[in-house]
This record gives sequence, C-alpha cells and structure tokens, in this order.
Amino acid sequence: MSRRRKLEGLTLVEAAAVVCVVGIVLAVFIPSFLRELRTSKTSEATEHLELLYQRSTKYAAERW
Repeated sequence: MSRRRKLEGLTLVEAAAVVCVVGIVLAVFIPSFLRELRTSKTSEATEHLELLYQRSTKYAAERW
C-alpha cells in the first residue's frame, strides 16, 4: 500500500494545506515588498532631482 500511495501524489487535504501556507506567505510578503518598492522609487526620484539641480546650476554658472 505504501508503494501505491507514493505513486498517487497529493491528497486534497495536503494540496489545500500547501495552498493555504503559500497564500499566508504571500499575504505577508507582498505588502512589505510593495512598500519597499515605493520607498525605493521615491528615493531614486529624489536622487535624480538632486542631480538635475546640480547639473542645471553648473550649466547656468558656466553659461552666464
């Protein structure tokens, strides 16, 4: 019987348990990932704006 059991695969209860565990992990991971992504994009935009300001002031100083 144990040999036959190994060939059959997962039972419905086992598959449901796996889906529940994966769902819980994703429910915890996705919000924190999106928060980090938003923070990263905000800091990147700030850095780009600062670089743009520095280059534009340098250009204006050389031009005038």
